[in-house]
Amino acid sequence: MYIEIEGQTYDISIRDTEKGVTIMGQKDGIIQLAVPAQLSEGELITYLKSTPFKKLAKSDRSVKLETSTTIALFDSTFTVVVQKELLNPYIAGKSLYTNLNPKSKAGLNNLLEQVLMQELKQRIGFWEEKLGILIDSIYIRKLKTNFHTVCTNSSRLTFDKNLIHKSREYLAYLCAVAVFDYLQMDDSIREQLANQHIKDWKHHQKVFLYELKPQVNR
Repeated sequence: MYIEIEGQTYDISIRDTEKGVTIMGQKDGIIQLAVPAQLSEGELITYLKSTPFKKLAKSDRSVKLETSTTIALFDSTFTVVVQKELLNPYIAGKSLYTNLNPKSKAGLNNLLEQVLMQELKQRIGFWEEKLGILIDSIYIRKLKTNFHTVCTNSSRLTFDKNLIHKSREYLAYLCAVAVFDYLQMDDSIREQLANQHIKDWKHHQKVFLYELKPQVNR
């Protein structure tokens, strides 16, 4: 099949046995790619937009996008897609795009923290824009008695590193709670904003209070 993105045409061959996106050649300005069947169209388009194929096609026709490794995070499983030119990892669909496939526990932990930080910045950024505020610092570390802490004097939010194993919807709720706590917001305003912008927030609130209680008791 053919896909045209930003003026560049790609000839896509879907292969069940293919382990990565491979440049097969270039003819009449059309870049020919072999693509693994498990890579969705949305993930492929995201990849094509972020990869300078015009340069790659001329310099290295064997460049591959590795998709054989999976990783567990955000209460789900994602396929690891390696793009060496990336500066920061990101999630698109059911794939995690990163510039390096971690081979050690330390490397894996570092990748998970990078992904968590990207998600936190995105969620907090939404509220900063919505409420006209600015949070100076966001930190990640292991917390013993809560999922987040707030320091208004230094304009700092700190989140528990184990949130990487919670769902992204739950993380969105917790980011909202952290911002509301930071602003010392009244309950009525919290509820109004939650109703407008947080899906299933009452369910997440019940889970939050349930999980928080045993931690406090310890």
